[in-house]
Amino acid sequence: MAKPIPLPVWDRQRGTLLAEWMDDHQPHYESEPQRSFTQWVKSQPIYDRLYALYENSRLSRREIEPFIRKYHIDMAEFEPVRYRSFAEFCLSTPSRMSRHSCAWESVATAGAQR
Repeated sequence: MAKPIPLPVWDRQRGTLLAEWMDDHQPHYESEPQRSFTQWVKSQPIYDRLYALYENSRLSRREIEPFIRKYHIDMAEFEPVRYRSFAEFCLSTPSRMSRHSCAWESVATAGAQR
């Protein structure tokens, strides 16, 4: 597996170029096709619905704090709110979180629209 490389991101407010790291994302050319039961389960629409239910539940709140620490999000920029779920955290302030968008945003949005 190759070393992660920085993703250049232009910060409009500061007028500087930042380096974002995607250490938890495997590049496409390094991924191996999975022919397993897990892959089949994750490709089913019911899995998406169940995952969206989880992300919209109170149980997912425990993901917020590690996400904030991992991506060094300055919470002083946000209004002090007690989020009900990880999905609410991701969707509450999209303009402020443009550089730190949640990976599950599309799944959470799909679950919220149903």
